[in-house]
Amino acid sequence: MTQVERILDILDDGRYHSTPELVEKTRATRIASRIWDIKQKGFKVEDRFGDYGFKEYRLDKEPIQLTII
Repeated sequence: MTQVERILDILDDGRYHSTPELVEKTRATRIASRIWDIKQKGFKVEDRFGDYGFKEYRLDKEPIQLTII
């Protein structure tokens, strides 16, 4: 399983997860880079600053609105 797949698996619950938590659970050290990779695959990832100034991420599972022309 790749680092991106492991991070996606954790973010799949829709809750916010901190950078230290993701590092601990995935052993990936460049979380922001992996989040960028995930966004490039078309996923919407929300982020915010959490406790102690660490970034927190969550997968936005909002359905995509399609417009039919």
